[in-house]
Amino acid sequence: IEFVIVEAGTPLLRLVPATPGKDGYDLLGEPLPATPGKELNFNATHVGSVLSNEDPNLLIAEIKGHPIIYRTTVKVDPVLHLEEVNFKSGNINFDGSVNITGDVNSGMEVCATGNISVSGIVEKATIIAGNNIVVGGGVLGKELSKEEKKALESSTVDPAYPSVINFKSFLKAGGGITAKYISMTEVACERDLTVMEYVLHCNVHTNGQILLGQDGGKGCLIGGYSHARAGAVANYLGNDAYTKTYLSVGYSKQVADQHRELHEDMQKQTEILEKVTVGKKTLEKTIAKGFSIINAEQRIQSIDTAMHQVQHQIDSIKRQLSEISVEVEETEDARTTVKKRAYANVYLGINGVDYRLPVETQAGYFHMLNHKIKYVQ
Repeated sequence: IEFVIVEAGTPLLRLVPATPGKDGYDLLGEPLPATPGKELNFNATHVGSVLSNEDPNLLIAEIKGHPIIYRTTVKVDPVLHLEEVNFKSGNINFDGSVNITGDVNSGMEVCATGNISVSGIVEKATIIAGNNIVVGGGVLGKELSKEEKKALESSTVDPAYPSVINFKSFLKAGGGITAKYISMTEVACERDLTVMEYVLHCNVHTNGQILLGQDGGKGCLIGGYSHARAGAVANYLGNDAYTKTYLSVGYSKQVADQHRELHEDMQKQTEILEKVTVGKKTLEKTIAKGFSIINAEQRIQSIDTAMHQVQHQIDSIKRQLSEISVEVEETEDARTTVKKRAYANVYLGINGVDYRLPVETQAGYFHMLNHKIKYVQ
C-alpha cells in the first residue's frame, strides 16, 4: 500500500467554476430544465498548501509532505519516516503523519494528528491517528488478564481510550482503518473499517461501514462485538465451529431505548399539560360566572407556574428528540450483507432490534422491516 509524498509546488486540487448547465429532455420527451451548478470555494484553513500565484483556481503544496484530501481543501502534513517502532525508538507522538516501513512492536504507542501507515505488523500496540490508519500487514492483539484490565482501567483517563478495554491492541482513527487482518483488538474509527482476511474476536465500533473481503481475501467476521453505524458487508459471518459472533448496524439499542422513552415521556407530559389547561379554563369560567373562589388569584398563579414547568419539560424533550431523530433517520436503512455464508449462533442487530441466526444462511442481506429483522436471499 503506497504512502504518497508530494514535493513543494505539486498541484493538489483544482477548483472548477460552476456552470449554468444545459436544458434537456426526460424519458417522455418533456423539457427538463437544467439545475445551475453550485459555486464552491477553497477552505481558507488549509495547512501546508497555498493558492498558486499563476492560477487562483489551483491549490499547490507549500511544503514537502503527505497530502490529506478533504472536500474543499488539501492539507499537507510533515511526515515522520521510521523503519520500526520498538524500545529503541520509543513511543511516537507526532504532529503530522507517520510512515513506518516495518513493524510496531509489543507495548509501543504511536500517536499522530494525520495519517499513520504501517507496512508491517502491529503487535499488542496502540495506534491513534487523527485521520486514517493503514496497516499493510495485520494487527495481532491479546486478551488482557483480569489484573491487567483493572490496572489499565484505573490508570487510563485519556478520552481517546474506551471505558472498557479487553485487549492489548488498540486502534483509533478520526478517519478510516485499513488492514490485512485484525485479531483481539479494540477498534474505533469515524469512517470505514476495511479488512481483507478477517476480524477475529475484536471489539469494533465505527460510524462508517465494516467492509470485509471486498478487495480480495476471505472477508470473515468471527467472534467479538462489532457495531457499524452505516452498515456491514462481509463474505462470512461466524464460522463452522458456531463461535458466538455479535454484529450490529444502524443506531444502537441504547439509542432505540432512549428514542422510545423520550416519546413516552412526551406523551405523558402532553397529557399533563392538557389536564392542567382544562383545569385552568374551568376555574376561569367559574370565576367569570360570579362564583366566589377562595384564593382564586393564587390558584391561577399556581396553575400558570405548573403549566410553565410542564411546557419547559416538553420543549426539552423536543430538543432531545430532534437531536436523536437525526441519527435515527440517517441509519434507518442500514443493513448487513453476506456475500457467501452466515453461520448459526451469529447475533445480528439492526437499529436496536436483535436476531439470532438459528441455522446457516447463504448469500443475502438482512434489513429492518416493520420493526423486525428480515433476511432476503
